[in-house]
Amino acid sequence: MLTVKWTVLHIKNLGGNNMCESNRKFDMEGERKVKKFLIEHFYKKIDPQQILEGCCGYSAVWKKERQFEGKDTILRFTDPRKHIYIDEKCALTYINKDLRTFAFEIIQKNKKGEYQDGWLIDDEKATDYYAVCWLEGRPLCDEDGRELNLEDKTDMYKYIKKMKPSDLTRVEMFLIEKRRLLSVLESEYSLTTVTLRDAANSFAAEMQERKDKQVKPILNNDKMFYYYTGTLAEQPVNLVIKRSLLKKIAKDIFIITPYNDDNPDNIERPLYCKTCGEKLVFRNGINNYDDFYGCPYFGDGRDHSKYSINDH
Repeated sequence: MLTVKWTVLHIKNLGGNNMCESNRKFDMEGERKVKKFLIEHFYKKIDPQQILEGCCGYSAVWKKERQFEGKDTILRFTDPRKHIYIDEKCALTYINKDLRTFAFEIIQKNKKGEYQDGWLIDDEKATDYYAVCWLEGRPLCDEDGRELNLEDKTDMYKYIKKMKPSDLTRVEMFLIEKRRLLSVLESEYSLTTVTLRDAANSFAAEMQERKDKQVKPILNNDKMFYYYTGTLAEQPVNLVIKRSLLKKIAKDIFIITPYNDDNPDNIERPLYCKTCGEKLVFRNGINNYDDFYGCPYFGDGRDHSKYSINDH
């Protein structure tokens, strides 16, 4: 059985004016903009481009009550008995940053100040798949014409508030089946929903209402860690998982850029080397005849000739 290493690392407060307040409204407004981008440049193209086998359309969910059930978008299939509920999750405050992880909510406080199951382990959520998204956007300026600096927390919040769907330039989406994710956590890392809930509650109790951010590593596990955010009213404890592991678990991966006449093939399915997991790139050889699409580590003595949508 995997045990938790009770070492806590302190994360410095990043500042800003929203300390100990809920970010729920801010997050929902930002995610709404991302959703509009996905509708225009991904979901509308599912049927015409046959992106997902058997999928013939979608229904966008806008009512908050249904979204809280873990339903942001419903995918329809040629078999009328089949449908998939998608819960869209965005690394909103890490836009234009090469974030190599993603946070999955284990527990959070409700309005009564009591901890309850987060969306990862809440079995009442109807979610079939998570659409985990990392975002890129074009530079934006404030009312004085100064370019917003996304390394500054205040500027980052201004950027998200000012951002329009048309300002997004690239979304990398991992389509991850919730059931498979929980299965991998249990079978390969001994992290059942009970284990996650108990560890998160113990971590939260140890923090005793601290108003900062803390990390707790997991013994013998370099793929994930627990993360407490005391700067939010919900004081959530998340399981932060490395992107490299999520890439292996994902059912499919898409890189989505804005569709237009100059970019008709705006949805890319990136390929990865099965040996090292690196994304394939265009490589420049000694001369023009040696240019090819392959692993960046080609030529190091290992076999880099096998590729897949997901590595391994």
